Amino acid sequence: MRLLHAASRISVLTAAAMVLAGCFAFAPEKVSRYPSADDEAKGTAVYQPRGDVDEELGLRKSEPAARDEGEAAGAAAAPAADSAAAPEAAPEKRTEPAAETAGADAPVEAASAPEEPADAPAPAAVDAKIRISLCDPRASLKLSFPAGSTSSDSAGADWKIVSSKKIDATASLCGNEVCLKSELGTKKLPLPARIRPAGGEFLALDGKPHRGELWLRADGKSLRPVLELQVEEYLRGVVPLEIGKLDASGLEAMKAQAVAARTYTVRHAGQNAASGFDLHSDTRDQVYGGVRAEDSLSSRAVSETAGLIVAWKGEPIEAYYHSTCAGRTADASQVWNAAPVPYLASVPDASPEGPWCAASSYMRWERTWTWDELDQLLAKALPAAKPDPAVRLSRFERIQILDTLDDGRVKRMEIVGDGSKRVIVKGDRVRWFLANPKQPSSILPSARFRLEPWEDKGIKAIGSGFGHGIGLCQMGARGRSKAGQSFREILQAYYLGTKIEQMKR
Repeated sequence: MRLLHAASRISVLTAAAMVLAGCFAFAPEKVSRYPSADDEAKGTAVYQPRGDVDEELGLRKSEPAARDEGEAAGAAAAPAADSAAAPEAAPEKRTEPAAETAGADAPVEAASAPEEPADAPAPAAVDAKIRISLCDPRASLKLSFPAGSTSSDSAGADWKIVSSKKIDATASLCGNEVCLKSELGTKKLPLPARIRPAGGEFLALDGKPHRGELWLRADGKSLRPVLELQVEEYLRGVVPLEIGKLDASGLEAMKAQAVAARTYTVRHAGQNAASGFDLHSDTRDQVYGGVRAEDSLSSRAVSETAGLIVAWKGEPIEAYYHSTCAGRTADASQVWNAAPVPYLASVPDASPEGPWCAASSYMRWERTWTWDELDQLLAKALPAAKPDPAVRLSRFERIQILDTLDDGRVKRMEIVGDGSKRVIVKGDRVRWFLANPKQPSSILPSARFRLEPWEDKGIKAIGSGFGHGIGLCQMGARGRSKAGQSFREILQAYYLGTKIEQMKR
């Protein structure tokens, strides 16, 4: 019986492959909230989806310095997501993918908004601050304090010395206070505890040093460590992790990443105010690595763009970014089935020589699954893909791509199991189903792929790109930077019609 089922599966896939073969074009795409472009370029990137995946189902509201729970990514940023790193949802658009072969479309080198002159004045220094949750709440935290560090309550009054010498301590809740246990004994601090290092030195969590002040906040029976520091200091620990530590040829790409990451930061400040912080330090927002992540060239990129953001109608945009677009970015309204946003429309991203992100290792990739592994995915991965209808399947029968979006990404994929039960998975969510059976958190690199029979063993996906494909393509930015484009040209190529402006204080 299993062989008969396999034969029927293969026939369906063969037909699907014949339909798709003529219209599929390979091309690349990243998060912020996704793996760094540096890791991606080496072929070692692994995307870890957010726990609160419902946030990936739509674009956030447009009010500056705030957002509703809603993607990256990615994520980004994606920003993160894709980066920043941002994540994703379900699309809705036509079946014929856009042409993405090298030179098929003229590259977009500038937005409709006029570019600022090359001799524009240097950006002014800014002193805006941001609060970053360094990790989720824990029962205890391993902290290090330099000699002379002081502490206070949240009001910042009556600062007192924590210790006259450097100490390593374990912090935990004890009643309505924070207990710091070290070789010097136990010291109690008021909640929420606010700790400031002395003499320009750094506090450390789990041995990782950080700039700024550390706030210890109660969260149930646990403590949440929150770092308060200047936005520009924060970005020094973000840019090299999001786009990679590059050489001088990548300086303009790092500047573009710095402006995109700053834009994401400004727009999303306050989104977790009820929990006492603004952003997470991982792929749920933008990956922040503290002092050890900093790099001299990326820090230069931050300082030379200090205070600059990408704006639309005077407000910071949703600055999503991703790793590899493979020659054309995605339209956010199609990928996430949301209201169209002009600056997040799909744009061609190729020079006459080919895609700007051609150096990416994800210009072409393959994944395979046996029939048994597909059975496993029905239980492990299908629920996270949010199938319609939301029924459970136990035995895989067949799969086919029903239609695709304008840029070639999957719009709808049908999965049949248990004889005749059919479910539809939409848009970027197909990546959640076609995961690694042994590690369901490692989802498919992108939603731009075609399906083929894999001998008589199962199925094969042949695809291109990495990430959701929306907004700035990090590998493309690196290619453009090497070709001599400025960070302004890079940003306005990906975020159409926007302007580079000074952030509001």
